Amino acid sequence: MTFETILHSPDPFAVQVLNRGDLLDIELIEIGHSEVIGAKTRPNGMLAGTIIGISYLEILIVCLEKFAYEAQVLMIEGSQVRIRVRRNSV
Repeated sequence: MTFETILHSPDPFAVQVLNRGDLLDIELIEIGHSEVIGAKTRPNGMLAGTIIGISYLEILIVCLEKFAYEAQVLMIEGSQVRIRVRRNSV
């Protein structure tokens, strides 16, 4: 499964250090009392933003099955970050 999406609620500090082509780790994380799909920077693990929308449930299932996913930064315009999510090749 591969798809493109925009990061939801991007962290401005994380966005400042992102560059086109960077890879992010996709993980199931807990925020408050909810579990969400997060995109974290490499290598420091800063939460860059979350993934929501139609593909959210598919990714959640994949994460729960312990498959590793990553996202490549495709575009950064201001605080908007477009990524391509794919299964980790490692």
